[in-house]
Amino acid sequence: MRLFFKICFLSFVILSCSAQDSLNRELLKIYTEEQGTIVKIIINTQYEIYVLRSFLGGKNIEESFGSIDIVIEKYDLNCNELWSKRIGTTDMDVAIGMVKDKNENIYIAGHTSGYLNRPETRKDELIFNIFLIKMTKEGNIVWMKQYESEETYEINSIKISSEDDESILIAALKRPKMASGMYVYLKYNLDGEPIWEKEIGNENELKIYAMDVDAKSNIYFTGDARTERHDLFLMGYNEDGKKKWELYLGNDNYNESNALTHDSHNNIYVTGSTKGIFNKTSENIDIKYRNNTIYISKINDSGEIVWIKYLAEYEEYPCTAYFITVDKLDNIYIAGMINLSSNDPLKSIQETILSKLDPDGNILWTKVFQEKNYNSPTDLFVDDRGIIFMGVDALNAFMGNVIKGFNNSFLLKMMQ
Repeated sequence: MRLFFKICFLSFVILSCSAQDSLNRELLKIYTEEQGTIVKIIINTQYEIYVLRSFLGGKNIEESFGSIDIVIEKYDLNCNELWSKRIGTTDMDVAIGMVKDKNENIYIAGHTSGYLNRPETRKDELIFNIFLIKMTKEGNIVWMKQYESEETYEINSIKISSEDDESILIAALKRPKMASGMYVYLKYNLDGEPIWEKEIGNENELKIYAMDVDAKSNIYFTGDARTERHDLFLMGYNEDGKKKWELYLGNDNYNESNALTHDSHNNIYVTGSTKGIFNKTSENIDIKYRNNTIYISKINDSGEIVWIKYLAEYEEYPCTAYFITVDKLDNIYIAGMINLSSNDPLKSIQETILSKLDPDGNILWTKVFQEKNYNSPTDLFVDDRGIIFMGVDALNAFMGNVIKGFNNSFLLKMMQ
């Protein structure tokens, strides 16, 4: 496949989130370290807020079932709690993601080392099984299924396919006993019945970080290839799980591919960090960044690169992107971390960075939260009004709220 692309460099200005900027931050909820961290945020058509949390039960055993539990909460548009559910076993129950269907039912996926339908029963050995939970918008559990196996499954993504063929898709690392793991993806119908399981690749050859499904039910995976150059990859599959194409980007430096999404035209956007230029040409062969820099690549659904952009103007500070999404106008939002400290690791200050770009990759604004402590995003969602919702973990203090503990979690709403 011949790839046509252009490489552009973005200049941008870093602004703190203060009264002088146009991004009005509102703190909706605070979760202490004992209450766990925000895993996923979803806004429904009534602008009600669903929050999925990973609850550290071992911190407060009287309120928990085991060491890690699942908490799902729903709030109205003013962030008044409508209902809350906690689910778990006496072991580890790790929530990974949450999606909703066209009827506003929600589906929660993760892996458990216990038995969700027999929460007091303990396993003889540590094996993680996939679980799926379907709930109504009123918070009633429709069904809760665990797919028991002698092999461990560790989920990293859940998505729901298009409304024409609604189904649940899960990406996971399948790890047999005493053997290297295989990345697989699994398809279920909306009743939780398995349709198929297909292999992607061995963990010795690649590592998958994210999955996405477009409006045509095409499936995409991104991550790191275990090559000598540590390339990034993007793979495209059709709705039946047949590979259509694969694309590799690389240079002579360490690269990360952490997140992907799609727009209304089924273009794919991939982001992470790099220290150099991908797929060097004679014009850019000498370009190398001082530190890891955020990149964004736009790729059409045929696997051809439309453009690659680099947030290179601020290269003296290492940064990487972990989340990416688009709004209804196909503007692109990226959330990640930037290290604003000196070279002394004991004085490390890692801040949340948030950028907005137009569909052509032109930077519209970039904000750094500048809390002067360690903080990082845990999820990013933009609703059809253009309102941004974000989960942020922070050490001790955030937005003037001083709370002891390392992983305090904060739910933010930001008006543009």
